[in-house]
Amino acid sequence: MDEALSIAQKLAHIADPTALLESLFVYAPVPFSVFDVHGRCLVFNRAFIGMFGGSPPTDYNLYRDHVVSVAGHRDSIRRVFEGETIALPPIWHDSGKLEQARRAAIEITMFPLRDTHSAVRHVAICYKDVTAELSLRDSIAERERTHLELAHLEAQSRQMQEATRLKSEFLANMSHELRTPLNAVLGFAELIAEGIVAPGSAQHKEFVGHILASGRQLLRLINDVLDLTKVEAGRMNFFAERVDPERLVQEVCSVLKAANRQRNVQIATHCDAELNEIVIDPARFKQVLFNYLSNAIKFSGPGGHVDVRIRAEGDDAFRLEVTDDGIGISAEHRPRLFIEFQQLDPGSAKRHGGTGLGLALTKRLVEALGGKVGVESQLGRGSTFYAVLPRRAQLGVPGPRPRNLTPTPLRSVLAESAPRVLIIDDDVASRRLMEAALKQLGYESIGADSAELGLRLVEQMKPEYIVLDLMLPGIDGFQILAKLRADPSQRETPVIVWTMKDLSSDESESLASCAQAVLTKGGNDRSSLVAQLSTVLPKHAG
Repeated sequence: MDEALSIAQKLAHIADPTALLESLFVYAPVPFSVFDVHGRCLVFNRAFIGMFGGSPPTDYNLYRDHVVSVAGHRDSIRRVFEGETIALPPIWHDSGKLEQARRAAIEITMFPLRDTHSAVRHVAICYKDVTAELSLRDSIAERERTHLELAHLEAQSRQMQEATRLKSEFLANMSHELRTPLNAVLGFAELIAEGIVAPGSAQHKEFVGHILASGRQLLRLINDVLDLTKVEAGRMNFFAERVDPERLVQEVCSVLKAANRQRNVQIATHCDAELNEIVIDPARFKQVLFNYLSNAIKFSGPGGHVDVRIRAEGDDAFRLEVTDDGIGISAEHRPRLFIEFQQLDPGSAKRHGGTGLGLALTKRLVEALGGKVGVESQLGRGSTFYAVLPRRAQLGVPGPRPRNLTPTPLRSVLAESAPRVLIIDDDVASRRLMEAALKQLGYESIGADSAELGLRLVEQMKPEYIVLDLMLPGIDGFQILAKLRADPSQRETPVIVWTMKDLSSDESESLASCAQAVLTKGGNDRSSLVAQLSTVLPKHAG
């Protein structure tokens, strides 16, 4: 009001203030109009006529579809008459009278006009054509989307080119590795068949030995390719047995004795006394150790040293380590180990032989057995390759490995008649307790120690029930629930939350809508946990 009084005082010094205000209203470059409390248009300026191509109808009303309708904004109009200034989002105008009969986006700002008593008697509306601005914004957004799509396509193209290069390099190397022993077999066999060497002679025995060694080398190469294909497709069988790991180590060392004879690498072995028995597939364990140990011998210098150690890793796992004092691996090359079709450099492959499949296959086998692989190395000082495996592997067949994900760990052989329960919990003791309780109720179960593994197993095994801990590293239980409920194939799978978390009211309400039950973890013995589970799970006779 003070501001209005100040303007009035200044206008009093102007000879004809009314003409001044009329001129300002008529010739202002901003289109605007004035409406009364009933929505009737009282006046509009020349810019309004210029924008809309003519004067509005005589019955132009704020609440009806004339020129630019704001009928859908009655609440905003009410607030303006209560004293607010309101800016509405752009309204599209399609009037043929609009200049060049184009479709335009009109931005509207409404503000109150007060009388001398500060009462709002009228509303003024300013109009702004923002079509060009919106078009520019859309063009910029479209350019950004196109740029991102092109960047994505370029990245895909680079990946495909790199994959093609690696596969071509692998095939060339594989061709060399296959032809070399095959040529040896054919060459020595031809010499024997033609009678060039006498049967029973020292040379005859030497040639037969070469044929035998080359045949075994061919068989190993072919087996590596086939095994990699089988474990990739989830068709490799695993048969766990109670075995003495030290005996398996000695068997592998004995097999490699002939290959080591020329290099004269000293091999030392050590196995923790407490690991006198493990449950694992002995053939696959020996395959892993064979790949590690043969690489260590190959990359060690003549007369070098290799140590094979098996030691405990916590209460439920053991660690296999093969350490050499060979050429070592640089930090930049280490991430490329254990990847199919990739070798550190073709030159090295030609000097030392091999296809580069051995470590990739080793990684797949170890992960299918529920373990993990790794390497520690210093260039010029040797390397330690290791595998951490469960002491008690379960019988099973690994499912297909999803693309761009790590291979699926070995699954339990689940009885056809028993409902399957997936336990997602990073605490080993909690998983074992839950497994025992579920078994007492007649359920078969498998555990996952991380959210990522749990989500993969959900896709693979399609469990009838899921037991979920909320406090997981990385992706927590709430996020897992959200992912499950967003997946049409898993939306109806019952989830039992088992947690020590002190839930807020919002969290309890959220769980009530997406979990079958919430059980409290902590201080449970098996009998009390069975009692809790029996209230939400039917007892299964199988």
